[in-house]
Amino acid sequence: MKNTLNSNNSVKDFLCKNQPGSTFPPVAGNVEENDIIDVSDNPHSPIIVEVGGRTSKRIRISSGMGPLFYKWPLEHTSNRPVIALDVFDTPPPLPRVVKDYYKGFLEDPCSWAEKAVKEYGADMVSIHFPGLDPSILNRPVREAAEIAVEVLDRIKVPIIVGGCGNPRKDLEFFREVAEMASGEGIVLASVTVNMDIGEYAKLIVDHGHVALALAFMNISQLKYLSRKLVENGVPRNKIILDPSTGGLGYGLEYSFSIIETIKLGALRGDVDLQSPICIASSNAWAAREAWMKNPLWGDRKWRGPLWEAITAMTLILAGADMAMMLHPLSAKIVKRCCESITRVVDLPKAELVEKYMNWISPGGR
Repeated sequence: MKNTLNSNNSVKDFLCKNQPGSTFPPVAGNVEENDIIDVSDNPHSPIIVEVGGRTSKRIRISSGMGPLFYKWPLEHTSNRPVIALDVFDTPPPLPRVVKDYYKGFLEDPCSWAEKAVKEYGADMVSIHFPGLDPSILNRPVREAAEIAVEVLDRIKVPIIVGGCGNPRKDLEFFREVAEMASGEGIVLASVTVNMDIGEYAKLIVDHGHVALALAFMNISQLKYLSRKLVENGVPRNKIILDPSTGGLGYGLEYSFSIIETIKLGALRGDVDLQSPICIASSNAWAAREAWMKNPLWGDRKWRGPLWEAITAMTLILAGADMAMMLHPLSAKIVKRCCESITRVVDLPKAELVEKYMNWISPGGR
């Protein structure tokens, strides 16, 4: 007999009689079993990626058993999304409202990273090396790798190491930093379809690091990268997916639609999409409304950080499990929001159901 919600049984009765049940609690209309995604028997979820190693704190990034922040069937979310603050080996053009937070530190990536962790509470640091680019500084890969290792030694939290976007130079850099930081569980950002995936995968496997697969708003490419990494020996619990990020006013709708599609596909059993999802809300600053001076738009001191925070929270609500962020205030806002939502509420089951009913019902308090 189908498990159906109709006018003869209340929502509250349905919820109480069907625990544990679906991850998506029914709220109205006729709900059939086929309309509910039940992940309780899915052996592939959640996938938990552990970053960090011998000298740094270890952090677990989980893809979860359901949509983020859904606590049904009355099981509390234990892992909030992880927040990383961006650092650069050579400062790119940054809005003044960002530079003011790191005044006196922008020329020293190690001190910049320390400030991000000790003063601004970053869970991780994502250090990017645009200076590797031949058209910028053409920094030697050995020198860049030494900077990355020094950052890791000084901050004692896991790091994400990003290249310059040149597939050949980035792979050379990843080879150097992977060997120098062997066993430290750093995230190598990123592998793309234009890179030698086999060689990249070997670095992950041989040195105990974590892969970040990047595809530009293309789920098929993301699945291809995930599949090829696994075929080349990378365990699924060493893969993070980055579908790329469009910020508020700059493609946010595309990003959250793709992340929702990835998350729902994962919950339906697509193993290539079941890894944790990473976003880069730093891209929100590409929208001029985030930083341009205009009295009609409000004070840039608050407008910019809120612009990035809205970008990050929108995509986290869509299903992202970690965020690389630029502005410390944006990171603080997002971190506090996530902590508030994910905190454990120790209430009896009947009282939780009552509170839930009050929340979803039109006449609820």
